[in-house]
Amino acid sequence: MEDADALFLAMYRRQIAPEALQPMAPLVFEAARAGDATACDILEWAGRYLGEMGEHLGVLRVGDPGVR
Repeated sequence: MEDADALFLAMYRRQIAPEALQPMAPLVFEAARAGDATACDILEWAGRYLGEMGEHLGVLRVGDPGVR
C-alpha cells in the first residue's frame, strides 16, 4: 500500500478483510515507534475512529475529562 488512505479504501471496498490485518498490528506499532509516517497515520486514524465510535455510543463525550 502506498499510504494509509489506500489501505482503508481497500478495506472499504472489501479487497482486504480486516481479519487479514490483525497479525500485522504489532508491526504497525513497532514501525510507528520508529517514526514511519504511514504507520503513524494508521494509528492516528484508528484512534480517531475508536473515539468517534465511543462518542456516538455515548461512552465518551467531547468535554469529558481527558477527551478533546
